[in-house]
Amino acid sequence: MRPVIIESEDVKIGLIVKEDLQRLYEIFNNPKGARFIRDPTQIFFPEDLDEFYDSLRKNKEKTRIYAILYGKAADFIGTIGLYDIDTKNSYAYIAFGIDQKYWGRGITTKAVSLMMKYAFDTMHLRKLISSVFEPNVASRKVLEKNGFEEVGRYRRQGYVPGYGFADEVLFERFNEKIIYI
Repeated sequence: MRPVIIESEDVKIGLIVKEDLQRLYEIFNNPKGARFIRDPTQIFFPEDLDEFYDSLRKNKEKTRIYAILYGKAADFIGTIGLYDIDTKNSYAYIAFGIDQKYWGRGITTKAVSLMMKYAFDTMHLRKLISSVFEPNVASRKVLEKNGFEEVGRYRRQGYVPGYGFADEVLFERFNEKIIYI
């Protein structure tokens, strides 16, 4: 049984287990989804998966990557994570990605909402930061639906296959339960 950290009726956020690794390999190597990550030319090899899995435990102070689970069967369909967690200044970066066949169903929007709740209510972070390449309209909408605001951009920051060098659009969302003085 997989530990779940937070859930809604149809979406759960849980720990990544060894049985997820093959699916993770397939998702990471989908060229359509990979074009919007930092290095779309990076290829993941099956051997990389064990190293990735081991790193989840070793780096949990700074990085927490979880499984996105969907439906009654709680199928593993992607990942969501908090990166560069800064406990002193109380913020982290959030990133996410799901299998292409689940795009356009609002699942990622729900997963981000759940992860925000976990980050703000359980970890007591004051701010989440994210970024997307400008052509990635779907991820931008996910962030905006969850109350993230655009705060800037790096012009022609990264190469996106089919688009050339694209702006990286920066977003942030503050924890509304924290009073700022």
